[in-house]
Amino acid sequence: VVSDGASTSEAFHAEVAGRAAGKPVEVLVVVPALGSRLSHWTGDDHARHDAEGSLERTVTGLSAAGVVARGEVGSDDPIQAADDALREFAADEIVFATHPDDQANWKEKGVAEIAHGRYDLPVAHVAVDPD
Repeated sequence: VVSDGASTSEAFHAEVAGRAAGKPVEVLVVVPALGSRLSHWTGDDHARHDAEGSLERTVTGLSAAGVVARGEVGSDDPIQAADDALREFAADEIVFATHPDDQANWKEKGVAEIAHGRYDLPVAHVAVDPD
């Protein structure tokens, strides 16, 4: 799962659990550290701190829903974050999870379309309701 923020809604947990179709599943959650170019150049680590908090809430929520999950903070580019994660985690599917406010941004960047052409895995995009 590559998530643009905390994905803690029950609907999101049900979506992930439903994809497992009753089989045991392990999920790697990657939350890109989404910051501005200025923050990158000035060394402002608020984006990383925010991503760490979102990651913790997402993994905790999935674990509470019975999904074995772990996570990491990734690159600010969601495709690069997926690339990096796939080097260490043998995924069966990639799920991009976005909040409604950020969904348009990732759609404009063509994240799901790029992933479909780049990976030999099923790719899904799910909208995550605000908590």
